[in-house]
Order: sequence, then structure tokens, then C-alpha cells
Amino acid sequence: MYKEKFVRYINKYPRLKKIAKVVLKFLNDDVPGLTAELTFYLITSFFPFAILLLSLISITPLSAEDTIYQLFSALPQDVYDIIFNFLTGITISPPIVIFSTLLAMWSLSGAVSTISKALNRMYGAKETRNQFIIRSIGALFAFLLALTIVLAFSTLILGNIIGMLISRFFPSFNVLWHFLRIVFMFFVMFCVFASLYKILPDKKLRFKNVFIGAISTTLLWSGASIVFSFYIDNFSKHHIIYGSIAGVLVLVTWLYMSSFIILSGGEINALIHHKKHLTKSNDINKV
Repeated sequence: MYKEKFVRYINKYPRLKKIAKVVLKFLNDDVPGLTAELTFYLITSFFPFAILLLSLISITPLSAEDTIYQLFSALPQDVYDIIFNFLTGITISPPIVIFSTLLAMWSLSGAVSTISKALNRMYGAKETRNQFIIRSIGALFAFLLALTIVLAFSTLILGNIIGMLISRFFPSFNVLWHFLRIVFMFFVMFCVFASLYKILPDKKLRFKNVFIGAISTTLLWSGASIVFSFYIDNFSKHHIIYGSIAGVLVLVTWLYMSSFIILSGGEINALIHHKKHLTKSNDINKV
């Protein structure tokens, strides 16, 4: 009885009906459950991946401390302290690098497999690829992601040198250069998310098919991380409740939030894809 009343109430308001359909799609695709699964793999791969990143940084002119700050300064202070103390306190040696690389690639390949499974479910696609191939894509993606981050920061440092030379003659260029740095980092994130959404589903997609989801994920993840960091640093009383493990729980919460946003971007792309195909089918039926 209550269900029928709720359905009748929703049907009166077209916008509420659309929102309800989106929520049901999220639940039917088990986005909350897949988010938890993805979070597990991200937790297990986070520090090994950070060590892999640090080992790549060590063979470049980049400063490890500066790079860590640039990468993680937007996170809550508790999380940043855990990452900074861990990475600056570890001694990079060949066995550690090899072990961390293998662990990071295995864990991230699991994360990639989860994203692939989620995207296939969202698109209604059947997985025809071998699990070994999917895991291999994940391992390759882990290494390429670390390489992309290092190259991006190397480009920024080279740009800083050029920017400083130009600002000697045009002081106002500093403002423009700061803006261009932000745009560049957003572009790198967008390319990473777009690659995930295009390559991982067992479905032929073009970049234009994943553009909206990738840009939404980039903006949502950046904005949510800043807001989350501000809340934790200024209003949260998590230290009182959780004590010494508060920082770890904040890190897990941030990874869960990130996982949900990544899968939500894929769901946005899938919803747009289904809507376009439904419109085409209706047009064909009219003919």
C-alpha cells in the first residue's frame, strides 16, 4: 500500500521521477557494494603505489618532499601527516621497490577489475575478456599512472623555470601561470578518468561517449576532497572518538568517497548512453 502511494506521488512530479530512476539504477547496479570492494583494493595498493611513485621520483630532479606536498596537500592534515611520515621515513632499496611495485600492481589490477565489472554492469555488457587480460591491463595502468604523475610534475617544474623567466619581464604573468598549473593538473586527471571509462568496459566507446562522466568525476573529486579536508581540519571531532587511529579512518573514508565518485562518473556515462539509444530506438519505431 505504501509502495503504491509512493509510486503515485513520484509520478506526479517528473523531476522527482527522474531522480528516483537514477537512484534505482545506482542501487540495481550495486554501486554501494562495488564502492566498498574498490575501496578495499585502493587501501591495499595506496602505500605500495606511493613507494613506487617515490622510487620513480628518486631518479628525477624532483624533490620528494615537494612532490608529496603537491600531491597530497589538499587532503586532511591527519591523512597528509600519515603519508608524509611514511614516505619520508622509508629507505628506498631495490627489494622494497620490487616488492612494492608487485604489490601495487596486483592491488591496482584488482581495483581495475572491480571498475571494469562495475562499468559492464552499468552498460549491461557481458564480459568476454580473460581475467588475466583485465589484470594485466590493471598492472600496466598502475605503472603508467605513476609515470604520468612523475612526467606531469616534471613538466610543471620545467614550466616553473620558464614562468620565472617570463615573469621577470611581465610580473602579472605569475597569476596566469598559477591558473595554467591548475588547468594542467585538471587536464591530467580528466585524461586518467576518461581512459578508465573508455578502456575498461567490454564495450566499444569513443572519448566523446565518456567526456561528461570524466569531467564530472574530475570536478566532483576535486571539490569533494577540498570540502572533506576543510571539514575534517576545522569541524570534525574524530580525534575524541577514535584517538590514535583517527587519521587511518579519515584516509579510509576519503578512499571510499573517491571510489564512489569514480563509479558515479561511470554511471553518468552509462545513463547518457542508455538515454541516447532509447531515443534512437523510439525514432526508428516512429518510422
